[in-house]
Amino acid sequence: MLLMTAHQPLRATFLQRSASTTVPFRAPPRPEARNAAHHTPTPTPPEMNEHRSTGSVRRPLTRAIAWGLAAAIPTVIVIGTVVEPVPNGPEPVLPLWVDLLGFATILAALASLVALVAVQRAGVWLAAATSGGLLALTVTCPMSGHHVTGSYTYVQFGLSSALLATSALVLATRGPASRMG
Repeated sequence: MLLMTAHQPLRATFLQRSASTTVPFRAPPRPEARNAAHHTPTPTPPEMNEHRSTGSVRRPLTRAIAWGLAAAIPTVIVIGTVVEPVPNGPEPVLPLWVDLLGFATILAALASLVALVAVQRAGVWLAAATSGGLLALTVTCPMSGHHVTGSYTYVQFGLSSALLATSALVLATRGPASRMG
C-alpha cells in the first residue's frame, strides 16, 4: 500500500505498513556535479583535442601565416599573367569553358583573400582551390590552342604548384585559428 501525505512532499514510500519507513526522494546527480564530487576532469570532445591520431600536435593558424598566404595568391596570379605572352596558338579565342574556369578561379581567389585576412581556415582551403584552378588553366591553355607551350607555361606551373603545396602544408600542420592571433 503506497501512502503519500501532504506533509511529506518529497518522500516516496515503498510498500509501507507504517509511516516510519519512508525513503526520501533524491534526483540523480548531474554529470558535471558527479565529476566535481569525484574531482575528475570533464573529457574534451575529440575535435577539441590538440593531438591528432598520429600523435603530432597541430598548431593554430596564425595571422602571419594566413596573411603571407593571402599575399602569395595575388603575387602568383600577377606573375603568371605578366609572363604569359599574347595568344599565339592556332585558336587565339578561348572556349567558353576555359573562361568559366578562369572566372571560378578568380572568385575562389577573392573569397580566399577575404577569409585569410580574417585568419579563417576556410581561406586555406580556398587558396588550395585557387591553385588547383590555376594549375588547370596552365595545363588546358596549350591544349585549347590559345597558346603554344613555352617557358611561361613552366613558370606558371611552378608557381601554381608551389601555392598548392603551401596550402596543403598549412592544412596539414595548422589547426583552426587561435583566439589570440
